[in-house]
Amino acid sequence: YCLESFTESRSPEWKNEPYSSQIVDNYGLVAPPPPWEVPVDIPKMFEKNKKKVQVPNTASIKGCHRCMSLGKVPCNKCFQTGRVKCWICHGKGSRFGGEDRCNHCMGSGMERCQHCSGYGCQVCSVCRGQGRLFFYIQLTVKWENHKFEQVIDQQCGLPIKLLSKVTGHQLFSDQQFQVHPLMTFPDPRINQMSQQGIQEHWTQFGKISRIIQQRHTVELIPVVQVHFQWKRKEYSYFVYGIENMVHAPEYPGKNCTIM
Repeated sequence: YCLESFTESRSPEWKNEPYSSQIVDNYGLVAPPPPWEVPVDIPKMFEKNKKKVQVPNTASIKGCHRCMSLGKVPCNKCFQTGRVKCWICHGKGSRFGGEDRCNHCMGSGMERCQHCSGYGCQVCSVCRGQGRLFFYIQLTVKWENHKFEQVIDQQCGLPIKLLSKVTGHQLFSDQQFQVHPLMTFPDPRINQMSQQGIQEHWTQFGKISRIIQQRHTVELIPVVQVHFQWKRKEYSYFVYGIENMVHAPEYPGKNCTIM
């Protein structure tokens, strides 16, 4: 039995980026819509996805807080002088005990700061030299597919985790906004698992997100255990799923192939 619940969650937060002629809407004039009223197209059902959209009527332009709207900040390497100690003579202006003048700095002991190219300031990393920032509320929309899977008959001896990698014969399938628990399936254990799964999903995800769509299926996965002898010893392997996958952890022949 497998139950899938496709959910959507939304979280708003203030964002800013360098201003570069972005469109400013009716901030302060028209109230922005609540998060769940912002139109966002729903992607393909039952597949994980994420989108980030700008909430309408939240955009504004403000001066950059880091550079005080100047677009540049003092260089922290040369302390706005544009020059630093020569890396060859370490500011002495000469080499070898003062006998030879340093050719790199021409005896001055100083050279041009490479971080600011000698200007004493650098482009502000926050506004990228624009001096202004574009503020808006960004809405992050996440879609996730939550699964509740249960294997009813676990007495076959095959590791249960392998069954999730194959398919079986579909006995039942239903998809809608809210599926209803199975009540009349021939195996009462399936009915019980269906009720448990649906209740768990609405308890876990119904309060923190919006359940867009649900579907549940019942599959009969064929599992065959094959017993054989090899050099007078008993062995076995499994063939499972309609793909006829093989699980043979104790197969004796390293160079043999199961056909």
